[in-house]
Amino acid sequence: MKTTEIAWCISGEVKEGYLITENGERIKIRTQKQVNGAEDYGIWKCVPVTDSTGIVTTVSQIEKVEQSFVSYCIGRVTQVGKRNQTALVKISSVCKITFKTTNPLEVSGLYKLEFEYRDQGLHIVTAIKDGFVATKKPSLPESATEIVALKTEPTQEQLWQEKLEALIYAQFPDFCISRKSINRGMLEWEGRSENRTIRIAGKVGSTALFIHEFGQAKNGVATSRVNKLKVTALGAARSIGASCFKVEIGNYEIVLDAGTKPNRKQPLPAFGKLSNPNLILISHAHQDHIGALPVLHSMFPSTPMICTPGTREMAGVMWRDGLKTRHQMPNSQPLFDESDLNETLFRLETQPIGVEFEPLPGLVVKFINAGHIVGAACIYLKLGNHSLLYTGDYNLAHSRTTQGLELGDLPTADILITEATSGVSVHPSRKQQETELIQTVLEVVKKGGNVLISACALGQAPEIILALKTNAKIAQNQIPIYIDGLVTQVSEVLNQNIDLLPQAVQNMARVSRKQPFSDGVKVIAISDPSQRLLAVTQPSVIITDSQMLKGGAGVYYLHALLERKNAAILLSRDQAPLGRGVGCGVWGVGEEIAPTTLGIQAPSFQDDCIGRASSPPAIPSSLHPLSHPQHPVLDTDEELDQGLLHQIPTGERMTIDGQEYTLKAKLQKFNLSAHCDRSGIGQVIAKVAPRHLVLVHGSESALHELAHTDLQKHYIIHIPRVGDVAEYGVVPEFVGTAKQIELTHPAEVELEIVTEHDGAWIKVPKEVVDNDPRWQALSAMGNIRAQWKQSSLILSPVTLQSLLLEKAKESVGNCCAKCQFFENGWCQSDESPLSGIMIDPQGICLEFVKI
Repeated sequence: MKTTEIAWCISGEVKEGYLITENGERIKIRTQKQVNGAEDYGIWKCVPVTDSTGIVTTVSQIEKVEQSFVSYCIGRVTQVGKRNQTALVKISSVCKITFKTTNPLEVSGLYKLEFEYRDQGLHIVTAIKDGFVATKKPSLPESATEIVALKTEPTQEQLWQEKLEALIYAQFPDFCISRKSINRGMLEWEGRSENRTIRIAGKVGSTALFIHEFGQAKNGVATSRVNKLKVTALGAARSIGASCFKVEIGNYEIVLDAGTKPNRKQPLPAFGKLSNPNLILISHAHQDHIGALPVLHSMFPSTPMICTPGTREMAGVMWRDGLKTRHQMPNSQPLFDESDLNETLFRLETQPIGVEFEPLPGLVVKFINAGHIVGAACIYLKLGNHSLLYTGDYNLAHSRTTQGLELGDLPTADILITEATSGVSVHPSRKQQETELIQTVLEVVKKGGNVLISACALGQAPEIILALKTNAKIAQNQIPIYIDGLVTQVSEVLNQNIDLLPQAVQNMARVSRKQPFSDGVKVIAISDPSQRLLAVTQPSVIITDSQMLKGGAGVYYLHALLERKNAAILLSRDQAPLGRGVGCGVWGVGEEIAPTTLGIQAPSFQDDCIGRASSPPAIPSSLHPLSHPQHPVLDTDEELDQGLLHQIPTGERMTIDGQEYTLKAKLQKFNLSAHCDRSGIGQVIAKVAPRHLVLVHGSESALHELAHTDLQKHYIIHIPRVGDVAEYGVVPEFVGTAKQIELTHPAEVELEIVTEHDGAWIKVPKEVVDNDPRWQALSAMGNIRAQWKQSSLILSPVTLQSLLLEKAKESVGNCCAKCQFFENGWCQSDESPLSGIMIDPQGICLEFVKI
């Protein structure tokens, strides 16, 4: 065995002294002269250089090769890091490399290592010491399961993977794999071949291969100057659900999101208003943003669809749950079938967060981390001289499963489409809410009871799992945590994609070598309905998805626990201003909800410049448990909200699916929101500084309340209905003339000051003189006052009234101009005989109070 040898195989682009990887990471090449081959995309053999933590910092001795190979090195382990997470390997007297590992290696041992590059580091896949296998790991991204030290027999899926890979290399000899996965009997590879990014899929038991080439966008013509920028709301307009927006920018038609309103008779966006979209971009994997994508893909099968890698990983499980939900609804037809689902998932392309790409000629697109859920992104578009930012759903606060949206990552844009789920509400302290939830769990379980937590499966549920699992008191009392329904399925996907989660979760998983969301010890996944009895016959915590009243797994536990005095039902939801839960895309808020369903009537509005909302009405007495002579009926086949369940007092009788119950369990609600409140929304708007502000994804009252804050002073605000258009440079008709002038002309302009021996000339730009009505009105006054205010020069008209006011203020003695009740020429004192009339600033009365 040779003692000094290393070869790292990586695909990417060599450009301007850097190796740019498939994920957009830039690794500096030590000397450009060392590049053996032209600057282009290809497969490269090189020697990596790492820092002490195992992060690759530079590369050297780089040369282009024709075919990919397994990266390897031969060297002696000279040092092992704390907890055996890193190993320093001496390749030669001048070459030492730090590798990342999950199994201990012996110091001074001579090893042959096979490794792979991910998370900016070199991870050991196989370690052979003096010819003996020391450790073996799958080449898929680490899922933090127990690592098997002994070589095991390959599974049927692995055998078929090897067989199909042989077929792939026969067809694409230069294919360089960047990602591969096995899921539900489907095998998938992504990589590059002849400067093309392709995805190949196969199935266990079949030699057929399905191939999709990325970047095959419909032809479009980019113009050097873009005059058209329009947004048409196709969903989530004055409501929550079916998020979808048509953007016309230049000659392109682009679709942002394609969500559903599940459990509705008409769950789809207004797809009929689309003509022939060039591109579809998806912000995240909640049903109200991605649920209708298979339908849209069947309508426009040649239109590329792009999202982040995290969103694609979550899409399949969310679509399958949507299919299940539709099947459980009476008199409803599924929107698509399993075949449509698989076809859409296969052709759904991905782009990393934080990297600009050009899917259409001249169109720059960038996904920006949104901090809402795993994979969620804001979408930025720029073509020529126009730009647009669509927030999707977002949160500035960090959580256990996501990093919050960083304001510094946001660009300015001409149009901002922002969600306003929370309206003007302010969220309570998340830490305090978590503390109270854990305290409730401890109190109930210590008394021998069960706690049922209903939470959004892709959102709050993983957060709660980690909060409970890592709590010392929960661990000390050995409280079992059961997960069921969609929560189990989402947890499985997260366990298989640890690299999508914050570093703290990755570290926890690698140190414990257990899956963070269902380890079989602290967190137990219910895989079969027959196992549910075990969860409710012993003190425990049970976490299910938020479809508790709609046929989900929570229905079983609701029936079992409602009449137990020592049980608690905790409702964890994002809260819309009308009290309805949002965030999972399961329950919508908007005009289509039948009033008798939730017991909440849609508010009425009076039209003005934006439309002021009346106060939200109370729950009708016909459905309120305190005032109705009969007990409430909760029909799990209808669109019900936890908000109604939450308002039923202890001891009240109710009917669920025809069976009567007396509520004895404790009901409690917690707000663990994954959306920004009023403060966060305002910060995002201020950072983007748009000309046009489009408020969506909120109840009508919440949107109007937000619009009537200081926002209306600075932006052209649109609160569209479905089908309404917001166009750049076009002010809605309901905005008054003075407001239009204020919003469409700059507040400040550059002036040229030319000094002379006895004064100065102020030159106003010709464009302002010709086009700004404010200057025309100012110049018509004849006399103008110029006054410095810090670095700005304020120009104001000199009127007869202003001259009289100045004269009065400079006079000796008291007068109205010096009274605190004097305002804009009027007396505001109720006690004065001059009250409510325009007065001479030099006047005086007995009610005078000096300023």
